[in-house]
Amino acid sequence: MDVMDLPREKLEVLVIGAGPAGLCAAIEAASAGCEVTVADENDRPGGQLSKQIHRFFGSSHHGAGKRGFEIGRELAENCLKAGVELRLSSSVLGLFPSGEAMIDSPSRLYLANPGAVIVATGASEKSIAFPGWTLPGVMGAGAAQTLINIHRVLPGKRVLMVGSGNVGLIVAYQLLQAGAEVAGIVDVADSVGGYQVHAGRVMREGIPLYLRHRLLSARGSMGVEEILVEALESGKVKRFKADVLCLAVGLSPLAELASMRGCRMIENSRLGGFVPWHDRDMRTSQTDMYIAGDASGVEEASVAMEEGRMAGISAAEDLGSLGAKEAAIRREAVMNRLRELRAGTCTAAKLEAKGGCMQINSDARDELLREVWKKSANGPLALIDCREDIPCNPCEEACRRGAIVLDSGICSLPSFDLDKCDGCARCVALCPGMAIFIIDRSMGEGFARVTVPYEMSDEIGPDEEAWAMDGEGNCLGKGRITRVAGAGRPGHTMLLTIEVPEEWALKVRGVSGRRKLVEEPEEMEDTEIVEDFTFCRCEEINYSSMREIIARGEFYSLPALRRFSRIGLGYCQGRFCQSILRDQFLADGPGEGREVESFRVRAPVRPVKLSRLGGENG
Repeated sequence: MDVMDLPREKLEVLVIGAGPAGLCAAIEAASAGCEVTVADENDRPGGQLSKQIHRFFGSSHHGAGKRGFEIGRELAENCLKAGVELRLSSSVLGLFPSGEAMIDSPSRLYLANPGAVIVATGASEKSIAFPGWTLPGVMGAGAAQTLINIHRVLPGKRVLMVGSGNVGLIVAYQLLQAGAEVAGIVDVADSVGGYQVHAGRVMREGIPLYLRHRLLSARGSMGVEEILVEALESGKVKRFKADVLCLAVGLSPLAELASMRGCRMIENSRLGGFVPWHDRDMRTSQTDMYIAGDASGVEEASVAMEEGRMAGISAAEDLGSLGAKEAAIRREAVMNRLRELRAGTCTAAKLEAKGGCMQINSDARDELLREVWKKSANGPLALIDCREDIPCNPCEEACRRGAIVLDSGICSLPSFDLDKCDGCARCVALCPGMAIFIIDRSMGEGFARVTVPYEMSDEIGPDEEAWAMDGEGNCLGKGRITRVAGAGRPGHTMLLTIEVPEEWALKVRGVSGRRKLVEEPEEMEDTEIVEDFTFCRCEEINYSSMREIIARGEFYSLPALRRFSRIGLGYCQGRFCQSILRDQFLADGPGEGREVESFRVRAPVRPVKLSRLGGENG
């Protein structure tokens, strides 16, 4: 079937992707009077938000304090209210130089002729190649999150996580919530890559962190059975027993459609890899093309929302639906929110390296602890253990008495007025980082009561004994649960009050009802590591063959290397291997004259039935 024979449809604005960026772009363009159509390959809107069960950071404008799936649902509802047409289960297979888009919908394969295209396709998980990476049980952290939060399927009984960024920390915690045992979190870095509040969650659940450790291999007959990890400093090899190996090693922008359309592409590792060049208004080098969200560089969901709004404004202005003056007003409001979100060192601007997060002044913290200790003798008081300038303000909005104030915007550390606090615990339940606790020493007799947030599935009732955990994952000992609040309320964070010896009062950060010590990995003396393994799964090319081809020094670009070796020409079109090949090419390839550019992209970028290409619809 000739592509030109496909049925055609004229659209005003086509948004590709129904994630946070795409939905916000659609709402903004529709509110300006555009007719907007959103196409997404999934059967539900929301993108990654659909599987996010944790509370979000940001401000109330971005749904801070709400859970991700709730934000996605609200954005989809707002789209429908604005008159946006959502076309789900519809894959965009290609964007052609003529401006046409090939779309495979449930009922037909057709060509769309949009006046403007906003690409908000998000990002895909990066991988790493190692012996055993093709075994069943090796998966991306996002895949594990999809299994447990969308399909309610536990990927395995015992999981090892590789990567201590926010994704690795969050998914490790959610695997615990789903009932899996997490053997540990492994990372080659010297320190945790994600937010400290996320690290605190997993540590107080007893999950060990193995920093300065690298993954060697996964082994097993029919699937993962054991995983070998090497300590970088000592060289000792640890053997973990596990049936699932989760990889949280970064994200790559899904910008293949923009590349196919002819947008100028740039390579920037800080943005996740290859991305379309774009200006501050999210316009690309093609006049009718706009980019937003992780497809333009990997950042937080709140940033993706604002970039989507910016892209929607620009498209509406260029189509004439929005006047220049009104567009400037809307654009400035978006830019102000983006500046606020990127003001902290934890949320560095796109084109700058991520710096070390600002730590709370230790002297000020010691003084706060002394004051909480002193005044909690008279009744309950909140203790805020937030130490990073994360863009987040639900605690400030939750406090009815004005005790919590973010003096310098949502990226500033909260200042706390103990004299105004009445220990109501509203801030404890709404804190996305689960980093606020209530201390009450008024009962006397050498005991104190500490109220902590709790989101595990095991039930703990009043008068039961439970383990009190500190922020480093150490077990302080047993205490007695005196109160459980919020149990049985969907989406609500439970609050457990535990009675402990008074000297533990300022140390308790968590409660474990069924504490089970994580089995320590076995240290191995002599380990035989398989040096060769399959690198390109689709074309069955070994790692040694790939290294040998690169070492020849005859190929000066990734596309040339691909044409010769067939790496990346299979079913996945390089989604698994391109980022790994790029890193190896930079390390081992020819020096002078070397070009780092993405693979050439051709339609279809997603699988399509041969019957559709043969002319059958329906």
